[in-house]
Amino acid sequence: MTKKKKNSHQQHTQNIQGTLVILEVETFRKYIGENKYKVNISNCSGFFVGRSQIATSFHVLEGAMSVAVKHVDTDAAYTIEGITAFDEKNDLAVLKVSEEEIPFRLGNSETVKRKARICAIGYDGAKENSAAATVRCIEKNDKWLRLHIPAAGPGWSGCPVLNNEGEVIAVLSRGSVKPSKSRGYAVPSNVLKALLTSAEQTEVQPLTEWQNRPRIRAYLAYKKGMAHQAGDDFESALAAYNEAINLNPDIPNVYTARGDTRTKLIRLNTKGNYKQFDSLDGIVLLMDRVKAYRLMSTNYFFPNLRSFWNQMLARLFLIPLRWLDNPKAVYARANAKMRSGGSKVEHGDIVEARKHYHAAIADWTYLIEWEPKFASAYNARGWTKYLLGQIVTEPEHSGDAAWYYQSAVVDSDVAIELATSDADSSAAYHTRGAARAALGDHDKAIADFDAAIRLNPETAINYLDRGLAKEVLGEKDAAKADFEKATQINGDLAEDYYKDGRGKNGGQAYEAAMDSFDKAIRLNPEYAPVYSNRAISQNDLGQRELRRKNPEKAKYHLQGAIADCTEAIRLSPKYTAAYNNRGLAKYRLGQSESDCGNSQEAEGYYHAAIADLDKAIQLNPKHVKAHRNRGYVKEKLGQQEAAGADFEKAKTLDSAAQTA
Repeated sequence: MTKKKKNSHQQHTQNIQGTLVILEVETFRKYIGENKYKVNISNCSGFFVGRSQIATSFHVLEGAMSVAVKHVDTDAAYTIEGITAFDEKNDLAVLKVSEEEIPFRLGNSETVKRKARICAIGYDGAKENSAAATVRCIEKNDKWLRLHIPAAGPGWSGCPVLNNEGEVIAVLSRGSVKPSKSRGYAVPSNVLKALLTSAEQTEVQPLTEWQNRPRIRAYLAYKKGMAHQAGDDFESALAAYNEAINLNPDIPNVYTARGDTRTKLIRLNTKGNYKQFDSLDGIVLLMDRVKAYRLMSTNYFFPNLRSFWNQMLARLFLIPLRWLDNPKAVYARANAKMRSGGSKVEHGDIVEARKHYHAAIADWTYLIEWEPKFASAYNARGWTKYLLGQIVTEPEHSGDAAWYYQSAVVDSDVAIELATSDADSSAAYHTRGAARAALGDHDKAIADFDAAIRLNPETAINYLDRGLAKEVLGEKDAAKADFEKATQINGDLAEDYYKDGRGKNGGQAYEAAMDSFDKAIRLNPEYAPVYSNRAISQNDLGQRELRRKNPEKAKYHLQGAIADCTEAIRLSPKYTAAYNNRGLAKYRLGQSESDCGNSQEAEGYYHAAIADLDKAIQLNPKHVKAHRNRGYVKEKLGQQEAAGADFEKAKTLDSAAQTA
């Protein structure tokens, strides 16, 4: 579908060839309650730069719930395969589609001069349109073009800007919403050429995977925050903005929006009585403004003069901080939020835990902006990021955990450099060691734990985590010595990790729960409940893999659950829950074998499961889950009447327990 047309805007002698497209983007608009949102559908422009590659503006895709691409004239839909390249700073993205079209020719933007007459072709909401434009100036730092262009409002973002030869010399990023201003900013084509060259070396990333990158998902969190703010749900809006900033700290609009939300919350909480205004809230409000202005001063959408004024405003807003509370008060509040997050984890409320952790990170970030050499703030922020990595539960966000761990390493690097006491240095080395161990770099983790122990030899967790890293590397005796030393220093540590694991199980953070149970077992290998509860983690992970049709991974976890329950029963032969958990694991192994067509093996597991569940019921005839699970197994064996009896018994026992 080649576009060949005569352009009446000073380019009437030239043919313009290339295919223009419309992008329909769905974003959050307003929260209406019960986890439901009104959505906004906006149209933007794009154009083919290769047979199956479409260039558009990065901000067109940011925060998108869904994206569709259509031909500008025929409305024919294109199949998006994914993203081949993007440049967040220069507001560019390149999509790969299955279909092929005629691409626009890319010119050399270095030849563009001030006052040059050019033409933009975009989508104005109803049809393809063109607009004559003039180059006002070329920015010194990044060579962006500042244009005089009328009628380049919504819908024009991502459209090609052409010279008299019909070549693309820029990509329009933003235009003025008000026609009277006639202002636009465009990315030079040579930047797009460089991006396309880099795309040749990378694989296409499916759009959903790309949107789950931490820095990209930050935009979705920002849009969700705006939707909650529009729905007057300010607490949820604040949580979304905190998450966005922690995932990507370089979006100025998020800081502005968070400041506005905090202001509205203050008004609600004080009911207009500003005598109740907390000076700490004043600090964070000012710091949001400072950060927003600082980012705007280096942002590509702001010309030099405005950048100067944004820098001045940032400095101006810092002045009142001299008369506000001591930075240690902010640190104390952040620390309280972090501990509150830990408490939420113990009670299985992972969603609320994340909110508290994000809020703590926000306060420490304010503090670092205020006091850039506050070593403890860097370490505390890094440790909280490590804790966030531990409670990532959504498989599609698995990359977040690694991102949080890497970010924790960066923060602890700074903390180590700035630390002025052995205690601060030791804590920072431990944070970095824990993050490195989580990333699989156990040798460097051990070196960090060595340093932490040398500086502070009386902290149990340093020995515990070093022992775990040594165990992974096969140093069993050295690991055992570290575990014994940790227990000698703090005899309650095993119980603490056991409780932590149970909380994570309750919040479905099963991998993190297993990590806590592993630590508890290393410290006290004779404590039966830890094994039984780790089996719960394994059981549920196995069930998750069964739903994903991954039988081998499911077997791995379910066999681990059986082994854990067997050890719990060895330590405590009348442990009812362990028999129930083992029976459940055998039942699910039977399901796995059945799914693979191994009916004989499946039946063997079902009978073994019933034996365990019979034992659990013998030990505790009122065990609701054991009756229910036995009913499921009997159903698989075709014993419908017996299964019904078990289900009825479980229902009766459950009702009796609730009314007791």
